[in-house]
Amino acid sequence: MLVGRVCGYPNCACAKGKRHPTYYLTWKENKKTHTIYVPKDMLAETREWIREYKRIRKVMKQMNEIQRQILRGYVRDKKFKEKKQL
Repeated sequence: MLVGRVCGYPNCACAKGKRHPTYYLTWKENKKTHTIYVPKDMLAETREWIREYKRIRKVMKQMNEIQRQILRGYVRDKKFKEKKQL
């Protein structure tokens, strides 16, 4: 997340309204938002971590759906076999 911040030096441009761009990483834990400063030299790496996290989350969602389909199919087949034996 990009936010503007004031450095505190009275003669700096940020004192006149042009704030310094500063990056933060935010996440939720136990319904509470946490924030941590991201140094400029780690910005590219942090963005890659975020992309990878989103990719893994998408894969996990797909895996969960496949697992539910397997369970549904197993239960349906089991019920069908039980009815057939009666």
